[in-house]
Amino acid sequence: MDSSRISLRPFKLSDADDFLKWASDDRVTRYLRWNTITSGEEALTYIEKVCIPHPRRQSICLDDHCIGYVSVKPERGYDSCRAHGLKLSCSLKEPPLKVMISGAPTSGKGTQCELIVKKFGLVHISTTDLLRAEVSSGTEIGNKAKGFMHNGKLVPDEIVTARAIGVESEIGIVTLALKMAISRVFKEFLFLVRIEALVEVENKGSQRVLEKVGFVKEGLKEVWALQR
Repeated sequence: MDSSRISLRPFKLSDADDFLKWASDDRVTRYLRWNTITSGEEALTYIEKVCIPHPRRQSICLDDHCIGYVSVKPERGYDSCRAHGLKLSCSLKEPPLKVMISGAPTSGKGTQCELIVKKFGLVHISTTDLLRAEVSSGTEIGNKAKGFMHNGKLVPDEIVTARAIGVESEIGIVTLALKMAISRVFKEFLFLVRIEALVEVENKGSQRVLEKVGFVKEGLKEVWALQR
């Protein structure tokens, strides 16, 4: 994912339609403390009464369209070096569009992909370009693929899949957004040394995201913490 397409900003009333797309999905709100939003009017009210007044609840945006939110609440008094209540939600109501293009060399795959990217705003991943980069870098995957590519043969699926999975882990929108949010919090509160997040045991997706950005699981309450 091109990180320039991801941004964090305060909520706006004009986010209501985009907000409703994911806030009306029970699969998203099941891990949140507020009920599923069921109408545009309810979405507008929630943004106006809850999201906008919250000083550190930011909209996660893809191309400036709201697709989720992240919020954090600093502690006070003796615990002012800590921030807790980190909340994160990011989803689209419908599964993202996925398109696979295949064809012989010079058949126009790249041209078609460029047109699809422009029309649908998708991310273009070329397995050929990925494997060439691996070969140039002399990586383990590149060394495995090199012989097949130089001999004009198809690279085995297990090699291509290993590289593609790596790309998938690199382009996570939620991971990028969370890294941005954490950076902002530490810059805003110079005295802060610790951020805590609470995650339900069954919410494996959020647990993986927290691990990717450096959180460490602590205790039986599934407390995840990141030290400065």
